[in-house]
Parts: sequence; C-alpha cells; structure tokens
Amino acid sequence: MPSGMPRGISVSSRRGWAPGASGKAPAAMPSGMPRGISVSSRRGWAPGASGKKMTLLLLLALLQTTSTTTTTATMKTVDKGPMSSIDSPRQVTVRTPAEFATLWKSHAADRKMPDVDFTGNMVVGIFLGSRPTAGFGAEIVSAQPESGTLVVKYKETRPSRDTIAAQVLTSPFHLVAVPKFEGPVRFEKIP
Repeated sequence: MPSGMPRGISVSSRRGWAPGASGKAPAAMPSGMPRGISVSSRRGWAPGASGKKMTLLLLLALLQTTSTTTTTATMKTVDKGPMSSIDSPRQVTVRTPAEFATLWKSHAADRKMPDVDFTGNMVVGIFLGSRPTAGFGAEIVSAQPESGTLVVKYKETRPSRDTIAAQVLTSPFHLVAVPKFEGPVRFEKIP
C-alpha cells in the first residue's frame, strides 16, 4: 500500500481492485462505490455507525450555515454605483416610502426612483462620501440580526497604489432592501 494511504483504501489496478492487507477481494462492493476503493470493516471505515455520525455532522453543519445566511440571501440591491449626489459619508436606514422619496431626492433626483415594497422590507445604505479618484467602491455584504440589533456589514474598495485612476471626484454608494427589522441598526466596516 502506498505511504500516506488511509486504512481500508487500496489502489486501483487495471482490473479495478488491488488486494489490501488480507489479499482477498471483498465479496461485494457497496453500490455507487468508485472502482479502486475497497471497504473493509476489519481494517478501516465501514458504512455503519461512524458513517451515520458523519452524515449527521454534515447535515448539522449545512443547517447551521443555512440559518446564519437567511437575511444575507434575501438582500436585494436597490441601487449601487460610483456617483451619488450625497457627497458626505452617511449610513442610512429607511423604513417608509416617504423617507425613501426624501433620500432619493438627495441621492439621485434626476433618475426614476426604484420600486421597493415597504410592507415587508426596508432599505439600508452606505454612502462613502466624496473620493478623489475613480476606483473606490462600497458594498454591503451582509445584514443579519445579532442580539436584537440588525448588523449591516459593508466594505470599501480602494484603487491600489500602482493603479492609474481617472482624476475625477466620485461618491460611491450601495443601497439594499432587506426584510423589515423593527430594532436598532448598526453598520460595521469590514476589511
């Protein structure tokens, strides 16, 4: 057996099976088992209790991942880009159509206001303020409840030092619709 090979696995030969320590071929390969892998309950893994435990652990990990990303999965970008009329840094939480109309007039009065269903949603947003060149950006990456507070995580991208960027003032922003949350909202900048 090659060094480093886990117990219970043997290397495939031209005929599809190479003998392990016992020198005998298994009576029957488990259905769906790829050629070249033999399973022996005496020398390694057997599809029994430990296989059930592994399946249970994988299922629990999947459920945990799914439950922590539900709010992130339901985020929907309302507007995003490098140019906003709001040129000072701002974090916004908008819960009503009237608040959104006021924000939109300040942000992009010359464009049609997007439709947002405020019966089940609200809008959170980040405005980075004025930046000296192109290449800056804002992105909200998650919005999740934590201890009674909706935590909105965002990141700012910057042009690298060796990038040649257009010498134009920009005001990057990102607005997203998230499921309505009645508690306080906190914004966190992440690296």
